[in-house]
Amino acid sequence: MELLQNEPKWLSKYKDKEKRKRYNREYQKEYMTLYRKKHPNYKPNRSDYQKRLREKAIEVLGGPKCVNCGCTINEILEINHIKGDGRKERKKYKNYHSFFRDIIRRRINIEEYNILCRVCNAKHYVEEKVGIKGYEIKFNPDK
Repeated sequence: MELLQNEPKWLSKYKDKEKRKRYNREYQKEYMTLYRKKHPNYKPNRSDYQKRLREKAIEVLGGPKCVNCGCTINEILEINHIKGDGRKERKKYKNYHSFFRDIIRRRINIEEYNILCRVCNAKHYVEEKVGIKGYEIKFNPDK
């Protein structure tokens, strides 16, 4: 690798992408080892972050309520691609976090998505893909 005339020598070691990755990995390992020794009760809690992201994405799409039956149980609500084939679209993402972030930041067309409970989402699939229609789903929160 050639150095530019006015470029400092230390900068050259960061230009090589693979070297930089290795260095960052090693540095992060060392740092976290020391951090865990100083903080023995440390446990990374990603699940809270994931839940908050999901809840924010659901809020952006209309709030925690199934548009079909009115179900409000947050654990069974899902983000549904209205036109179908949402799975193909989500495969573009490495994980759900980036999908949720794109919804929150409106990087994707949020008009193509809605909130459905798992049962209504299955009904939507059966109607769109299989062609069987005529089912009705009612949510009764009292039972």
